[in-house]
Amino acid sequence: MYPLDYFGQLELPLEPFQSAATAVTWQALWADRVVLVAAVFVLIICAKDIALIFPYSLDALLRFKVNRTIQHSWHLARSRVVACLGMTLPFCIVSERYALVPFGWWSQIAALAAYLVLRRCVGALLRSGRLSGEDWKSVLYSPLSSFVPLVALMMATAIADAVFHFPEAGVRTALFVEMGIFFFAHIVHEGEFLRSAKSGLTTFLYLCALELVCAGAVVAAIHFI
Repeated sequence: MYPLDYFGQLELPLEPFQSAATAVTWQALWADRVVLVAAVFVLIICAKDIALIFPYSLDALLRFKVNRTIQHSWHLARSRVVACLGMTLPFCIVSERYALVPFGWWSQIAALAAYLVLRRCVGALLRSGRLSGEDWKSVLYSPLSSFVPLVALMMATAIADAVFHFPEAGVRTALFVEMGIFFFAHIVHEGEFLRSAKSGLTTFLYLCALELVCAGAVVAAIHFI
């Protein structure tokens, strides 16, 4: 409400509305700029490992057994871990920028770490005797393979939006669709791999425990803490 003068006339501010109160955008925050520069710097450091593991990660989306190839090779397994570490911050930045999750990038990093730890613990409890140790590790660490091409696609979408200025709601929907497609492909092929050693019902229960329960528990914990 603006004040009234002695004659009851409305006194308007001399400054235009836009100059009086300028909205603060995501890019205008210094903290976000620093994090963005840090993400680019980390990507440059990890570029060699990302380039090495990227073709294997794409192939793993179509053939889950490629995860076993990665797990059996110390060099490929190491490159996959380094690539995922390098792409974690860009993933969190894109998620925060387009409000894909209701918490900041630092909470997302904690959530991702907690998810992997919880998945490892659940996997230790559900250890299958029909799968070798390396094959079971291939199942436990398979999300790392899907993570690399997913983040690359999300970054490409964000860059395209920065250049062509698409409607933000449309970009957000596209990012959700990309995440859904990668998650669905990962679940399907992981189920096929487990199905080779287990019954259909057991495979379903394993997938629920390894994927839905772990992810749901982490998200719920962060949301209510």
